[in-house]
Amino acid sequence: MTGVGRRLVAAPVILAALVGGVTACGSAEPTTSPSSTTSLYTTAPNAYEEQRDAGVTRLLDALSAALTSGDRAQLDALIDPLATPEFRRSMETAVADLGPKPAPTSSRTPADSAAPSTGAGSSSESAPSSESAPSKPPAPTRGDPLVLRTLTYRLAPNTGADRLIGGALGIGLSEAGSTDSWVSAVTLSYALGGTSRPGVDEPVIEIDQILAFARYGDDWKLLGDGALIPAADIDPDAPTRPPQLPPWAFPGLRVLDVKSAGGNSAVLSYPGTEPTVAKVRKQLAPAIDGVTDFWGGEWTRRAVVMATGADAQFAGFTRTEPGRTSAAAAATVYDAVDRGSRTVTGQRVVLSPAAGQLSESGVAVILRHELFHVATRIDTVADAPMWLTEGVAEYVGRRGSTGSLTDLAPDLAVQVAAGTLPDELPADSAFAVDSAAARVAYQTAWSFAAFVADEYGEDRLRTMYAAVAQEGDAGKVTAALEKSLGSSEKSVIDEWQSWLRSEVR
Repeated sequence: MTGVGRRLVAAPVILAALVGGVTACGSAEPTTSPSSTTSLYTTAPNAYEEQRDAGVTRLLDALSAALTSGDRAQLDALIDPLATPEFRRSMETAVADLGPKPAPTSSRTPADSAAPSTGAGSSSESAPSSESAPSKPPAPTRGDPLVLRTLTYRLAPNTGADRLIGGALGIGLSEAGSTDSWVSAVTLSYALGGTSRPGVDEPVIEIDQILAFARYGDDWKLLGDGALIPAADIDPDAPTRPPQLPPWAFPGLRVLDVKSAGGNSAVLSYPGTEPTVAKVRKQLAPAIDGVTDFWGGEWTRRAVVMATGADAQFAGFTRTEPGRTSAAAAATVYDAVDRGSRTVTGQRVVLSPAAGQLSESGVAVILRHELFHVATRIDTVADAPMWLTEGVAEYVGRRGSTGSLTDLAPDLAVQVAAGTLPDELPADSAFAVDSAAARVAYQTAWSFAAFVADEYGEDRLRTMYAAVAQEGDAGKVTAALEKSLGSSEKSVIDEWQSWLRSEVR
């Protein structure tokens, strides 16, 4: 699988979405040679490069400290006066999103504070008592600034020719007293916490970035990111995948901790998502329990949910083009899978602004659907068929829901009633977000999962998922399906068609 996200699809009614991420398989092989085999011929250290590396490393350490402490003054001191406005704003957004937790507010009201004392000479007509004031329900809250479990920047290996800062900016730096500049690859490593450490306590995520620096005497300052000096070998017209973004890429980030079966879960959100956050806060722990009830407890049983309030935020975190996924209400994303250690990094359930239109029961359905992807990620190969991954996820999302097939799969029911029955399981291409057939594909996949659960039992449905999810080749998928259900694919399809006819009355 390439680094490009493989899928983004919209589910029926709730329009759930799935985004594939980068898959990195673990290996038992050592990553470095034993020290006893090191060559006797080594390159002597370059004193200039060592000094430069040390100075920039000190700057990056100070940047990490400024962001995690929310120290705006410390951050300002690290940014070059000639830094681009866009870069400065991005750093200011980060320090505000990761700022210190606000101090608790006093339980006294402004009227209490302004009331005169009850000593001699005081008026008896002071502020009205709290008994006479009408009580108001607490305003919806999105929580507090995010506290990270860890955050570090470090220099990364640099390849290719140096990027030189020249032109007007180079002249400006020289006139300002800068004696050197450097554009370097860096690695941002972070792990979420919550309202406090350790919070959700997730594995460390690494993001590759490019930063530009300027030197003044023995000190270095931040000048910008990779957009400042593009690499000479990059074709500006070539299609590129959007960059990976940390949660503090957009202003107004807040986080709530939610107690769940596997420990703290985290609900990250942005302005305008208060109603969605309130529903997620109430339904997240039960949704985790619902997935566990079907799949079992061999997963983290905690999650990170991100509620976005703008299309640009949803597109940014799902690494898609804005507007391409406007029909989707949610996506599940991940950073990397290490099957050797059975570790998945960077799993997120990302809710789009459209999720704000869902009822509380709709939010519960979409959470169970997406959390099933989270629970099964380590046991699902990247090219497993979508009729399986999305159909069973939708079954889990709607598990326990009342209503007929006509209620739950209306588009499919219309076709069945007209005598048009599916004669095969839907192909992956049918699930595309921008496809008119996507709703029918999702409903068809759900109906097959519901049929297996109804006719063969949920234990067999789980067995089928576990077997088929390990395969991507069409022939092996068919073999796994037939072995798990104990019948030929043709017989299973015939039984499914009969079940559909009986369900549509």
